[in-house]
Amino acid sequence: MKNDLISIIIPVYNGEEYIEKCINSIISQTYDNLEIIVIDDGSTDNTREKLQKILDPRVNKIYIKNNGVSNARNIGIKKAKGKYLMFIDVDDYIDKHTIEILYQTILEKNVDIIRFNGYIQNASLEFTKLEFPIENGKILSSEKDIMEIINIFNYPSKSLRCYSPLLFMKNENIKGFNTKLTYLEDKVFYLENLLSSNRKILFLNKYFYYYTYNNQSKTKNVDNFCTNIKDILSAESEITKVINKYTGIENDIVNASTVSLIIYRINYLAENTKYFKFRGIIKDVFDINEVLCLFKNKYIQLNKIQKIQLFLLRNKLYYLDYLLCGIKQIIQKWR
Repeated sequence: MKNDLISIIIPVYNGEEYIEKCINSIISQTYDNLEIIVIDDGSTDNTREKLQKILDPRVNKIYIKNNGVSNARNIGIKKAKGKYLMFIDVDDYIDKHTIEILYQTILEKNVDIIRFNGYIQNASLEFTKLEFPIENGKILSSEKDIMEIINIFNYPSKSLRCYSPLLFMKNENIKGFNTKLTYLEDKVFYLENLLSSNRKILFLNKYFYYYTYNNQSKTKNVDNFCTNIKDILSAESEITKVINKYTGIENDIVNASTVSLIIYRINYLAENTKYFKFRGIIKDVFDINEVLCLFKNKYIQLNKIQKIQLFLLRNKLYYLDYLLCGIKQIIQKWR
């Protein structure tokens, strides 16, 4: 029996530096019944020229006006003809056995979605394994295990990261990406698709995906820090709507997760700015009413260090928080 067609969706914007390595990692897969959908989201560099040199007939090249990564992925979902699909970001690549193993596994385990794992590259270009705070091989049902799924992706101190490329999915009733969001759109996509249609999800701690370090990422630009925080708050609102839609339950897990993420971003800010700039930006952050409201509460889900930082920031003890971030950075380097 012929193997099923599998669709690979690659959104790209100004990816001339990465596009060949990314696509070559797919073309060289040990599983070859593939449809590779590349959506060029209005690139202004030499991405188009690089794409035109790729002659593999399995590569479907689509050129559109720039309208964001979520829109590009949604176009890929609509075009996908495969029985299964997955996403790859243009600056990343995968192990050559990835698709063969995931395909065999989804058939053997009779599940709808596999959340697998990968490596992430730091500024020193070293790859480390992503954490996996759930039992390897565990299968959850969106009908029976809905609150456990929500906690897995929202619990601040041990949540599983929501990267859309780490999903291998049946191409059935796929909920698209929220094009209104510019941050955490992957998380909303996860929750929409993992909580709907009584799906079975397998959590597989196998490392196939390689996230490369990209210093052009908008989250690494501290000058856009307040905008990034507002994007987080917008995403929090959408995540809350999705959870209420499927559970009807009100709880503070999303708020705790949001506070944890803001603290994480503040840590990054402290590591990459001098104190006086740090203080000025943090003051602007706490002029945002939604941030003030979030930080007034106590959250049992935070770890001890996060609770200390919450106290310091709530009480405007910015210098002490800056020092704490520096101490944490030193400890991490010595590990």
